[in-house]
Amino acid sequence: MEPTVGGYSETIPIEEIQKICDQVKCQVKEKTKKVYLEFRADAYRYQIVQGRNYLIKVINTVVLFIL
Repeated sequence: MEPTVGGYSETIPIEEIQKICDQVKCQVKEKTKKVYLEFRADAYRYQIVQGRNYLIKVINTVVLFIL
């Protein structure tokens, strides 16, 4: 079911959304200055405005020290 304009969709399983997570992983790494072993989409919702806004729940494992 499509949400109304400005409203969010229900939480949706993540099959195709993992591609977006893969694309932004490097940007998140740069911004947070952390190394992620795992950066996997768990679930997402989207909002229709003048385009689509995505809220993606990501499961991640951070490496705190690299030896």
